[in-house]
Amino acid sequence: MAADDARGDSAKPDTTADDARAPRVPEEAEARRPKHAAAPKAEPKAEKSEEGAAEKASGAEPDRGAEPEPAPAPAPEPGHETEPEPEPGRELADTGKIYVPKTEYTAPAKTPSELDARKRSVTIRAVLLVVLAAVLGSTLIVTRCFGLLSGTTVPSVVGYNEERARATLERKGLKVKVEDQETERVSDKGRVLSTEPSADEAVGPNGTVTIVVGTVTQETQDAPNLVGLSKADAANAIMQTNFFVQDDVMYAYSSTVPAGTVISQAPQAGSERIRGTAIDLIVSDGPNPAGSDGDHASESDKGTVTIPDVVGMTYQNAVTLLRGMGLKSTRGKDVLDYGIPAGMVSSVSPAVGDEVEVGSTVTVYVAKSDE
Repeated sequence: MAADDARGDSAKPDTTADDARAPRVPEEAEARRPKHAAAPKAEPKAEKSEEGAAEKASGAEPDRGAEPEPAPAPAPEPGHETEPEPEPGRELADTGKIYVPKTEYTAPAKTPSELDARKRSVTIRAVLLVVLAAVLGSTLIVTRCFGLLSGTTVPSVVGYNEERARATLERKGLKVKVEDQETERVSDKGRVLSTEPSADEAVGPNGTVTIVVGTVTQETQDAPNLVGLSKADAANAIMQTNFFVQDDVMYAYSSTVPAGTVISQAPQAGSERIRGTAIDLIVSDGPNPAGSDGDHASESDKGTVTIPDVVGMTYQNAVTLLRGMGLKSTRGKDVLDYGIPAGMVSSVSPAVGDEVEVGSTVTVYVAKSDE
């Protein structure tokens, strides 16, 4: 009986190993399992017992080293489903775009040597800019003041007519701009009064020179001849022109012209002048007791006179007229004036019409030929 019992015990299937191989659900997964989800069913022990008996009958050792299969992941709770993150580089199904995970870049900190090198680079650039600015400024100053690196020196064309001035400047490779300026001096009509830049100044290649040309838009007439008339007749002749006006009447000694007769006038007879031009008269005061003709008569009680219009007169006639008005004269350097014939008075200083004291000195400039 004891032997039978022993054989009976040995015939019973050993289920201990089968229980060890049965898959176990982790406790965390068990906790996350939805309440409505059914627990996994346990496999029937009878089948496992039969498999164990078969293995024993065949004499094969059971595979105890095999790992149990992992339990399936629990389903997420309703409302908490999350989409799995796609693998980097994999194409997204719906959009056709490639998923690239976001990364943050942190620039490496610069070392002290790198910072010093950067400061030196900035300093060197600043010094180079200062040097360059100084060189450019010096070049401009030298060019402006000394004419270096310039293209052309402006020639003198004051007094030329417009056509001649334009041709002279264009031969130098310069461009010409013309501006008109109203003038009361009829002889300046069509003549260059000034230029910008002035003569002898330097301009760049193909530079532009502005010439100011005199224009006379007012009506003009020739001055009447009053020499030889009495003072009263001369004054009446001026009034009848309804164009000129009488200005100063001065007296001078003369041993050849009767007292009270006009010796000279300014402007001289035949000079073209604009309306309102004043005419100065020199009237004889008879012979000089001291024996010198042309001196200003001392009995004239005027303390000031206006500079007479002697432009276009000969130098000698201008001096005689100025002397008769109680003014001294001196000859200045002859000038080029293409509006006045050579040898005739071009201008005076102080200018015509300026009021000066009797006894003042007037500088007379005579026109010369450019030949």
